[in-house]
Amino acid sequence: MKINQAFLLLTTTFADILAKSDVYELLEVILKRSYAEIVLGMADVLTSEEIQTFNQVVSQLKTRYPVAYITRRKFFYKDYFYVNQNVLIPREETSLIVEIGLDFLKTNYLNHQAIYYDFCTGSGNVGLSIQKYFPNLISYLTDNSFEALEVAQSNQIGLNLTDVNFIHGDFLSPLLNQKKFLKANLITVNPPYIDSNDPWIAENVKKYEPHNALFAPNQGLFFYQAMAEHYYEIVDKTQKFLIIMEFGANQKAEIEAIFTKKVQNDTKINFIQDANDHYRFITISN
Repeated sequence: MKINQAFLLLTTTFADILAKSDVYELLEVILKRSYAEIVLGMADVLTSEEIQTFNQVVSQLKTRYPVAYITRRKFFYKDYFYVNQNVLIPREETSLIVEIGLDFLKTNYLNHQAIYYDFCTGSGNVGLSIQKYFPNLISYLTDNSFEALEVAQSNQIGLNLTDVNFIHGDFLSPLLNQKKFLKANLITVNPPYIDSNDPWIAENVKKYEPHNALFAPNQGLFFYQAMAEHYYEIVDKTQKFLIIMEFGANQKAEIEAIFTKKVQNDTKINFIQDANDHYRFITISN
């Protein structure tokens, strides 16, 4: 089998689940070659070891096993992140959290250090991206999964980042249970927000991605209720602060009701659309 034959087999057999970029990514991992080496070597013949690996990948794809878990990486914002089945696969739309956060920091904290919390960090894709592209931060990345924090720590090392602290615990509890902690200037959260009874969740997502990163109590609204109840205790009210949370495509009305009822008079609420004109993000600021 030649590389061009392997490429054709993947693109035709799995046209419903693989983009061309996915195929190249898989071949990079199978062949241990760069994209340029693959393009220039399409007539090269695969070794027996490469054919064996290729066949294993084909078997995984037949079960709709996610490409990112096969390649053990996912491109997000401007970098590749290591991922495994202990963390949610980063989605492209979530990079808007990074852009909003960086704009806020560049506007308000260019001249002095900011305190930053990324809750439900998973692979660390949001928190570490913000740390990398605005290094004047003291960052805290939290998750209730030790395994997820191990993945985030691997990505910290891979991105050569310092000044990152990792905290294990349930959402806001690690802060609220302490008498003293550094109050936040910026908070980002991409929490679990799917109702466990949601009939629309893709089967391969439900089958392979970690349920503790997907599903939340109270019809998926638990984390927004907790933030609305306690945000004023964890932000630094003496300076500009911003909280950014992602939510599901059909949750705007419920989340708006939660925050409208709870926020202080000096707090602003704003909703932001994604590239498909769906409301997917809420910001809370002063």
